[in-house]
Amino acid sequence: MLAAVLLVSCFGFMTKGFTERDPSEWVALDRNELNLFDNTREEEKTIHDGDGIDITMKKDGSIFVSGKYTLEGEKVVELGIVTLDAGTYTFSSGYKKTSLGTMYLKMDFGGRTVTADFTGHNKITVDAETTATVSLVIKADQNIYATLYPMICEGTETVSFYE
Repeated sequence: MLAAVLLVSCFGFMTKGFTERDPSEWVALDRNELNLFDNTREEEKTIHDGDGIDITMKKDGSIFVSGKYTLEGEKVVELGIVTLDAGTYTFSSGYKKTSLGTMYLKMDFGGRTVTADFTGHNKITVDAETTATVSLVIKADQNIYATLYPMICEGTETVSFYE
């Protein structure tokens, strides 16, 4: 009994008290402000299109993908638009999975397409201010259960998704 009381007390202390907050926010990390691609949202959103894949857009901007895409070709889901000034950027998926070829991120701008897959990142140079569209691409007949952490940051170094 004493152990249970101590456990509950420690839990209350670690969470700064017992509140009405969502338990998932008790240990939530802050999104890195160096990330120029702001995919954050007020509420979590899950896309169920009946094609075997579920895509959950998390509040912090990360994307959880699960299932097996059952239709022909590739599934493309637009994630958002970002304006980039002239300069050098790193485009990263933050995808930690080691299975090659299941999904990747792509960015379309100025007639160009760059990708960020499981290898991590791609360095790009923008000559003038441009608007870029970031999309998730999922390949057919692949079992997927993974989280992506899309990032676009200035410079040639990849930074952490969270601060």
